[in-house]
Amino acid sequence: MHTVKSCGILALSASFAFGQGQTLKDELVAYWPLDEIQGNKTPDLANGQDFLLQSVGATDQIPGKFGMAFNFKKANKAHLVRTHDPADDLPAMKNESFTLAYWVRANAAGQSDLRFFSEGSNLPSDGTPLFTMGTVPGGSNNSVDVFIRDKNGFPLFNHTPTGATPLDGLDWHHVAFVQTAQPDGSATRQVYIDGVLDSIAIPNKPAGYTHNMNTTSIAAVVRTSDVAHVDGDIDEVVIWKRPLTQAELDDLITNGMPDLDEQQEELQINSFAPEFRKVASGDEVTITWDATKDATLEIDQGIGDVTATSEFGVGSTRVVITEETTFTLTASRDGEASVTQTLTVSPITGVASGWNWIDDFDGLTPGALSSQGSWLTAEGSWEVTTIGNTQAITATAGTDLTGRITQTHALREDSTRTLFFRFCYSSAEADFPVLAKVGFGEKAIRFAVDYVNNIGTYVTFRRDIGGPLRMEAIDGIGGPVTDSGITFEPDTSYDVWIDVNNVPLDQTDTFSVHVAPTGGTRQTVFDNFSSDREPQEVFLLGFPRPIIDTIFVTTTNVNDLASQAIAFDDFYISDAESNPATAPVAPGFGKILPADLVIKNMTFDPVTQQLSLTWDSQANTTYRIVASTDLSADSWSEIQDNVASQGASTTESLTLALGQTFDRLFFRVEVQ
Repeated sequence: MHTVKSCGILALSASFAFGQGQTLKDELVAYWPLDEIQGNKTPDLANGQDFLLQSVGATDQIPGKFGMAFNFKKANKAHLVRTHDPADDLPAMKNESFTLAYWVRANAAGQSDLRFFSEGSNLPSDGTPLFTMGTVPGGSNNSVDVFIRDKNGFPLFNHTPTGATPLDGLDWHHVAFVQTAQPDGSATRQVYIDGVLDSIAIPNKPAGYTHNMNTTSIAAVVRTSDVAHVDGDIDEVVIWKRPLTQAELDDLITNGMPDLDEQQEELQINSFAPEFRKVASGDEVTITWDATKDATLEIDQGIGDVTATSEFGVGSTRVVITEETTFTLTASRDGEASVTQTLTVSPITGVASGWNWIDDFDGLTPGALSSQGSWLTAEGSWEVTTIGNTQAITATAGTDLTGRITQTHALREDSTRTLFFRFCYSSAEADFPVLAKVGFGEKAIRFAVDYVNNIGTYVTFRRDIGGPLRMEAIDGIGGPVTDSGITFEPDTSYDVWIDVNNVPLDQTDTFSVHVAPTGGTRQTVFDNFSSDREPQEVFLLGFPRPIIDTIFVTTTNVNDLASQAIAFDDFYISDAESNPATAPVAPGFGKILPADLVIKNMTFDPVTQQLSLTWDSQANTTYRIVASTDLSADSWSEIQDNVASQGASTTESLTLALGQTFDRLFFRVEVQ
């Protein structure tokens, strides 16, 4: 009898263990146990929707509530993030009913408005939709803060704390957000702390409203850029597209998730892209890919099988570009149809030595910059605009912010590089103000208001209504504003060089700025200025980072900024440890002031009608020669075009055939 009873007990235990928590698999959208790292990801066991690791590595793994967990450090801007496809059941907020659950251990004291969990949007110029849970603004207590915002009249649920105060930094606590659809199309929204319904009162979600969100992040808010990083430990993040019952929550807290076999991902290529779509001819470009982790991967154009050099489907390679090349990545798996994706990289000729292309906007479609290219358009409306015989970017709204991550060409500590760009402002927009800033920094690309001050190394373009355009810079943190002293002419192309010296964070970066009318004489206007970037933490944006990697252009708090009041073009960055004084490429927009091009030698043979002119010139520039009999504004006629620069000095000889008589003839050289 004793043996029989033992068998019965064993059978009962096995039956209970098998049934325990099995309903937690029902309508499961994602389960990130945070137990392991696979290359640059941590896996989702439910549907293969893995998180990307950002400044998180093996040393940040710690024992968790169940298995392992991640310790996030805001000083590192550590976080996890995933951008979702439209067909995904993520973010959770897109579902009428859902449950979000996770474990957290964090000390809220002193952590103001930082986030454990966030869903938002990195869609072009659309950072408004946001659902977050984190610490309360001010960091004054240990409650969990809830924030929900969207547009089109959606009622803001502003920062509101839970009644419970679990964020003591000592113990693991379970947090669950449960949204339950109602018959009238609305949905109730509740928070549970350690399985207990909290007193926080969240109004029902309005009927018929769909949130336009496409990102999910852990330990930060990620929209265009990442902000609001938190110090803390997080484990066992789970999302269902249904409300859990009280019994299921209790079971989840006590026993954790039931065992799941990691689901095989759908065969797909998540991304396949070059860091830059153009490079100087003969230079290398980095190509990166992210595909299904168990796929066989191959790239044509002689690269071959890259499966072995990929980590869980993610990898990169560098290739030399001498002609326009289209690469195709093929992902395959036994028994399935393969999938492909292509990218194209083009070479640029005529780039001066020592310069790397960032963007010239040629080849993009005129219209919103946000829908094309690699610029992060956080706020406002930057436009790709045709100006002269080139394309440039202009601002349209007056409070606009965009940025470009330089990736391979980032400026490391104890290193120097030069940022080059061109600008031109319009005589047709003289009654409109200008307040624009261009620079090279590391600050997050969030809102234009973040770029009022405490930015880093940059110049400001300022024009009052009807007045002249000025260039200014700030020397030091909160330092004085210094004017360049240059009178800038409208409809004229100007070149700008910003030499940046990046030193360790406990010191102050320095920069110098040089300006020249395109093709004209360069002058130093700001010499060895100190950066205005503070070394301490900035609210929500975190600490400065050691690597400078973001070129930014912003117009800040300007009402009625004209659509083409000022345009920017030809962004280049120099090789590491170099500050070249050359212009990378010939200009495309704006006219060049004749006074800046001086003819230093001229000979003329009246018998043969041979004319020879010599002038100081700029590399990679094309000129034309014009003539006038009386110097009046409308009397100048072109007598030779497409004269290529010969370097620092150019000489052009030609035979005059003007078909008219004259007492005097004046010559002028212009950049074409």
